[in-house]
Amino acid sequence: MIVVLAVAIMAMGPVINLVWYYVIEPKLGTKNVVVMTKKVERGNVITDQDVKTLTIKEELAIDNAITDLGQVIGKEVTRDIKEREMISPEMIETKHLYPKEGEWNMPLPDSWIMTQPSTLLRGDRISLFPLKDEKTKKNEEESNQQNTVKPDLLNKVTANEAIEVLGADTEEKLKNIVVSYAKNNSQEVTTTDNRKNLTAVPNKLELVVTEEQRKLISNYAMNGFKFLVVYR
Repeated sequence: MIVVLAVAIMAMGPVINLVWYYVIEPKLGTKNVVVMTKKVERGNVITDQDVKTLTIKEELAIDNAITDLGQVIGKEVTRDIKEREMISPEMIETKHLYPKEGEWNMPLPDSWIMTQPSTLLRGDRISLFPLKDEKTKKNEEESNQQNTVKPDLLNKVTANEAIEVLGADTEEKLKNIVVSYAKNNSQEVTTTDNRKNLTAVPNKLELVVTEEQRKLISNYAMNGFKFLVVYR
């Protein structure tokens, strides 16, 4: 009996080696991660056709790599994600679109905007540069000639002069502002929209701002300034 058992074990040796080599060993020190099956641009929603799980060596996995497909399907991506790129929570995190304590959702009326990119999407981080158009400056000059009352200090001809009045860091305070809502005519510009396919400039924007930013934006607008809206 012992001899038969020994022979059986010896006969199974090659099989055990094959199982170890092809099945067990490759899985040691590995990790299943979610990767993209194709490039998905920022602002789009991930579908089940866009992702899959892939087994890789643990040392190749990025920090906080997502391992569950259910955590990413249906989520909006916050930046362009390349084909075969692993996904981390920061790529699908949208908490920054909602005001935190001490912040507000502030509409930026179309009448306050001088110009803005037609490719603007919800979630973009923008900078606002206050300017005065030629018509506004001409009207103010005519008004100042007719009135003897000294104009408000903010009613300067250029934004640079206004910045000198309000403080050198004014321009910095109007940078890196999150667009929480962007509407193009009757449709929100968000999840399924592709920048390359946008045909009209968003005509309604809402921004996540601090109280200081809210007052600063309103102060500029009430004193005849309009904003050049830019993003990186």
